[in-house]
Amino acid sequence: KDSSILWAFILGSAMFDADGRFTGAFAMISDISERKLIEKELHDSKILLEKTFASLNESIFIVETGTRKILNCNIMVEKMFGYSQDEMAGACTSCLHISEEMSQRFGREMLMAYDEKGFYETTFTMKRKDGTVFASEHSVTPIRDDNGIIISHVCVVRDISERKKVEEALRLSKEVADAANLAKSRFLANMSHEIRTPMNGIIGM
Repeated sequence: KDSSILWAFILGSAMFDADGRFTGAFAMISDISERKLIEKELHDSKILLEKTFASLNESIFIVETGTRKILNCNIMVEKMFGYSQDEMAGACTSCLHISEEMSQRFGREMLMAYDEKGFYETTFTMKRKDGTVFASEHSVTPIRDDNGIIISHVCVVRDISERKKVEEALRLSKEVADAANLAKSRFLANMSHEIRTPMNGIIGM
């Protein structure tokens, strides 16, 4: 009456008399404006979450407990691992590890960390679709239901292979510098010994 607009759910039906002649129709109308508002908020939140996932430089996985199936992942997975999002949907996380043994180890260490700290952080060697391996850093957080039971995990994976290369280069550089300093010290020590020896010989004469 006041010209405001609402969302409505309408259930209608035709009415017929005993001879099958149409006599009219009836309808039940429910106001679902509040439900539509909640649905819009959820949709907007989903879009925001997807945009956030897409903008991150880390691979993000949501993994089901027990089955280790990937329920969802962001687009960065394709760049980091070589798999498309469609290929990852429903796949087991073991395909990302260099072996099933390493996959099982990751799971055991994760559960132990949950008990101790409530989350899991580690570095691990992972495998791409083409079989190449790379160093990675993981941050895993459990998702629990209302009863506190873990139903899934959120895993953030960072490719740290470039960082590892820099660290290795720095380590080798330090080793070279240490070796050079040691050689220099030995050379100076030998030179000092050689200089002192003739002098001692002259004094002895």
